[in-house]
Amino acid sequence: SEFSGNIGVGVSTVTDGDSGYDIDATVNIPISEDFALRFSAFSAEDGGFIDSIAGVTVFDPASGLGGTKPNTGFVEDDINGLEWSGGRAAAKWFVSDDWSATVATNFQKIEADGFNDFDPGVGDLQTVKFADELREDDWKQMSLVIEGDLGFAQLTLAGSYYDRETMYHHDTQTYTAYYMYTFGVYGGYASYDLGSEPTGYLVNDQENEATTFEARLTSGGERISWTAGVFYNENEEYWDFKSYVNGYNDSGAAYYWRGLATYYDTGTIPPTDAWWHSAQGTNRVDKAVFGELDFDITDRLSLLLGGRYYEVDRDITYFNVKPQGNPGLPAEGSSGPCAPTWCGDRIPDRTAKDDGFMPKYGVQFDISEDVMVYALYSEGYRAGGINRAKGIPALPVAYESDIVENQEFGIKSTLMDGKIQINATIYKMDWKDVQLEITDPSNNIVRPPPESDPCQLPDADANYCKNQPFQDVVVNAGNATVKGADFDMKALLGENLQIGFNITKIDEAIVSGDASFPDDRFAGGQVDIGLGSGLTLPMFADVAYSMYLEYGSPVNFMGGGDATLRIQHSHNGDSYNQISGDDVSPRQKGGDYSVTDVILGYTSGDWRAQLTVNNISDERGIVYRDTSDFDPYYGRASDIVIRPRNISFSIRKNF
Repeated sequence: SEFSGNIGVGVSTVTDGDSGYDIDATVNIPISEDFALRFSAFSAEDGGFIDSIAGVTVFDPASGLGGTKPNTGFVEDDINGLEWSGGRAAAKWFVSDDWSATVATNFQKIEADGFNDFDPGVGDLQTVKFADELREDDWKQMSLVIEGDLGFAQLTLAGSYYDRETMYHHDTQTYTAYYMYTFGVYGGYASYDLGSEPTGYLVNDQENEATTFEARLTSGGERISWTAGVFYNENEEYWDFKSYVNGYNDSGAAYYWRGLATYYDTGTIPPTDAWWHSAQGTNRVDKAVFGELDFDITDRLSLLLGGRYYEVDRDITYFNVKPQGNPGLPAEGSSGPCAPTWCGDRIPDRTAKDDGFMPKYGVQFDISEDVMVYALYSEGYRAGGINRAKGIPALPVAYESDIVENQEFGIKSTLMDGKIQINATIYKMDWKDVQLEITDPSNNIVRPPPESDPCQLPDADANYCKNQPFQDVVVNAGNATVKGADFDMKALLGENLQIGFNITKIDEAIVSGDASFPDDRFAGGQVDIGLGSGLTLPMFADVAYSMYLEYGSPVNFMGGGDATLRIQHSHNGDSYNQISGDDVSPRQKGGDYSVTDVILGYTSGDWRAQLTVNNISDERGIVYRDTSDFDPYYGRASDIVIRPRNISFSIRKNF
C-alpha cells in the first residue's frame, strides 16, 4: 500500500583466504490500490581459501611410472572463489475482492573458480591441481499464480517455466593415471595407452528445462476441510560430457583407434585430446492427482485421510565414443568387433513407465489448548527409470520406484503463555527397493564350472558370453530401515533472553543390499550385486544438533537503539561417503565436527549494522570425502570442507 524497500552492503574475509563483498536491494512500488510491483537484486563474492601448491603427478608402485611431472602453471592461492548475482521481479494484481494474480520472474548466475576440496596429506587447506577447475550455474524461472474464491472452495492455479544451464571443469590427473597404469600398462590394452604420466580434465555441459502446472481446490468448514488437485510436470534434460588427456592426440591410444578406423575403413578420426565423449538426453513427464480430507471427529480429535496417484513416463537417448569424433565400427557379422546392441557410439533408445498410489493418513488429539499429539503414516516415492545398458549387462535395464513408508508419532506444545515451545517426533522409515548406483558386474564375469557353463556350448553367443563394457547402473538393491527422533525447544527467559535447541538422532540406517538377479553366465546362475546385508546408509549422520542463545537490550548509543548478541553452536555427526568401497574407491567417514558462530547487531531507527564471526574456532569440518576419482588409491585425498573462520560486517537501510 506504500512505497518501501531496503538496501544492504557488506564486506567479508576468511582465514588464510581472500576477501568478499555482498550488496542487495529490495523495493516495493504500489501502482494503485489493486496493483503493486516488487523488485529485488543482489550481487556477492565469497573469497577463496584453498591453495593449489607445487607438486608432481601420482606415482604408481606397480609400474614404477609417474611421480615426476610438475603441475607448472597451476600453482595459485585461493583457487575456490565464488561470485553470484541474481534478481526477482514480481507483480500482483487484486482483480477483485475474490480474485488475484501474481506473475514473477527469477534468475541467478553463479561462477566458481574451483571447489572446496583439499588434501590433508598435502597441507592444511592445500591441494595439488593439474588443471583449472570451475563451475558455472545459470537459471531462470517464470511463474504465474491465479487465486480465486469459487464460493464452495478456494481455487489456486499455478504454472511455471524453469531453465537451467550448468557447466563444470574438473581435474582428472589421478583418474587418467589409474586407467593408464591399470589397463594401459598392467592390462596391456592399447586403447588405454594415455602416456607415461597423463594429466587431464573433464568438461560437463548440461541443460534442464521444465514446465509445471498445478490446479488446487481447498475448502474449510467447521468440522471438515479438504484439498483436491492435479499436477503436471514435463522435464527435458541434456548433458554432454568429455574427458580430456593432455597430449592424447599423440598417444598410443589415439594411434590405436586411428588404426582400427583405417583397417575397417570407417572414416577418419579428427585430431582431438578428448579420449571419451558421451551425451544423454532424457525426457520425463509426471502426472498426478491428489487429495486430502481433515475431519474433526470431536472438538479434540481429528482424522486425516489423503493420497496421491502418480504416473511417470521417461525416455532416454545415449551415446558414447572413444575418442571424440570416432565414426564408429561396423557391427559384428560385418567384419567388425561390435556387439549387436552397442557399436561404440550409441545404444538403443529406452522408454520406461511407472505409476503408483501414495497414501497418507493420521490422527491428532488435542490434550489441551496448548498441547497436541499426533500419529501419521505417509508414503513417498522416487520414480523408477532406465539404464543406458551398453552391451548385454547382467543387471536389469529398468529399475522400479523405491518407496518410503514413513511412520511417525509426535507432540507439539506451547507452554507458559507462549514463552516455551517444545516439539518432539519419533519415526521409522521402511525404504522398499532402494535405488543404488553400482558397477554392473558383467564387466568381470565369474564363470560357473565348464560342465555347467552355457558359454562352453558350440552355439554359444560370443557377444553374450564375453565381458561387457564397464558401466555404472541404477539397481533396486534391497530394503532399508531408518529409525530416529527429532526434538526442538524454544524458550523466552525474561524480556531480553531467548534460547533454543534442536537435535536429530538416527538410531539405525541400514540397507540389506542382498538383491540378486538370474544370469547363467555366472556361477550358480545368479549374479549378486555384491553389497551384502546390514550396511549403514551413506550420508546419514548419526546425530546432528544445534543450539542458540540470543540477548537483546536497548542501549544509549548513537541516539539510542537496540543491541542484540546471538551465540549459536551446531554439531554434525559422522557419516559414510558411499554404500560400499574397495581399494580403488574406499568407503570413508566424514562429518563429526562442531561449529560456533557469534553475531552482534545494532538497530537504530531505519538502520541496522551487524558483525558476524562464523566458525569461530576455525574447525576443519569434512562434509564429504570424494573417492570417485581414485585419489586414495595413490595416497591422495579430495575432502570437501566447510569454510574456515570468516568475519563479515554489513549495514542495512530500510525506507
